Amino acid sequence: MRQILVLASFLFILPVSAQSFKMDKEEQREIVERLADLIRIRYIHTQQASAIADSLIFYYENRRYQKIVYDEELAVRLSEDLLRLSKDKNLKVMPKFVQVVRVENDLKEKWIYKIFPSWRGKAYNKKIRNILDEKKEKWFAESNYGLRAVQLLEGSIGYLRIDGFYDQKQAISNLQNALSFFKNTDYLILDLSNFTEGQPKPLAEFASYFMPKKTPIASFSEKIPAKNKEKSASIELTPFQSKETEFSFQNKQIYLLISRQTKGCAELLIHLLKKHCPNVKLIGETTAGIANLTKEPKNTLEFVFGNGSSEVVYMLRSDKSIIGTLEVNLPENEILLPASDTSWIGKGFAPDVFSTDTLVRFAHLYALKQKIKEESDYNARQVIDFQETLLNLKNNVNVKNTAWKVNAERLIGNYEKDRQILLKDNTLYLRRGENEWIKLIPIGDRTFLCETAYQNGFYFNNRLLPLFKIRFSENKDKTLKMNEIYADTMENRNIFLKVN
Repeated sequence: MRQILVLASFLFILPVSAQSFKMDKEEQREIVERLADLIRIRYIHTQQASAIADSLIFYYENRRYQKIVYDEELAVRLSEDLLRLSKDKNLKVMPKFVQVVRVENDLKEKWIYKIFPSWRGKAYNKKIRNILDEKKEKWFAESNYGLRAVQLLEGSIGYLRIDGFYDQKQAISNLQNALSFFKNTDYLILDLSNFTEGQPKPLAEFASYFMPKKTPIASFSEKIPAKNKEKSASIELTPFQSKETEFSFQNKQIYLLISRQTKGCAELLIHLLKKHCPNVKLIGETTAGIANLTKEPKNTLEFVFGNGSSEVVYMLRSDKSIIGTLEVNLPENEILLPASDTSWIGKGFAPDVFSTDTLVRFAHLYALKQKIKEESDYNARQVIDFQETLLNLKNNVNVKNTAWKVNAERLIGNYEKDRQILLKDNTLYLRRGENEWIKLIPIGDRTFLCETAYQNGFYFNNRLLPLFKIRFSENKDKTLKMNEIYADTMENRNIFLKVN
């Protein structure tokens, strides 16, 4: 059967990026063998690991990858093979630069883009570890330990965006402080649409605020490679349960924002909230359905690679490196739940309300509409009216008639403050400097609205991200000038919807 697979296969060579590297046959062999070894030793599903590794070696020996020249192409093909063999969407090979540092010339070796099997001195090893630890801590701090937004939106709607659960004291403290900020609100928007990775301890701490104390959350199974190659790897099982908290969100109205990339710890949190909180709505797209957790690399730095530049810049890789710029996303742990609780694994969670629009705005409007059903709120009604009017305008951005199109064509060009206008597909676009093009919403012949478009971070400082009214007028020499008027308050925004 395997012979048939190999003979029937064909290679579709993808375009490669500027950072792709050419491989010789020896390097390609090293990549496949290194990947096979990593899977045998560290893949959580031990029974599958050997069969998958053997298949990869078989494919290489039968010249399945012989026409592949660049490392990125090989990563794509290996990922396809791994998915077919394992049915595990989280097991894949990726081109990825993990860390970059400058190293003194006297440390330079004679190799470039070659495997470096061992360290020559403990001092060198320690120095690089320290550099990497500093960069890692700096990255955690700059990303605010996964907590990306804590805001009280108009109508007293809480908004909390979490992009990751990190097992650090500061990360757990941040999550607890954020929840404390919302403890007196009845409505909470929890944004998991950009959730990238997570670890079990902070997940358990966070989930405790949404479920009864001492309730089993899950067990986490982790594969621990044996230090002695003669011994086999062991499986470590760690159970987690909820803790007692000062206050609870269990009976609040919760809106969970989800997307196709929501996975792992985020999906387990969704599972727990759906099970223990009676008022939960999922808004967005179906999640990934991946029960593996993304484990942080140990950064043992088995390999160091150079890019050939005169500045001697080396790529510091984690212990999951294969060779060159390739790294394997290798599930070494998984979530274990009772049999009755596993229906979402492999399928994901489907949203109660499907939306690919700006999720934060959509959920905010959804929450406000629910709120005014339960209690009269003039300010909430204002926000709803304004947003619905704005959304209706945004659905009609195309120039509709010939006269208006001729007028729109006059507006094309460059303006002061490095602003540009173009007309594409009967729609006008504005760009400031090197920023993205933004659609202009026509509300008059020469009057437009535009927003700073940012799909998952739509609110800032208790108001919409900048909303501008753009007006074009003529100078004395008949040239056009552009004026931007900024809407800062709700009252100001309502006026904006008028042409005058």
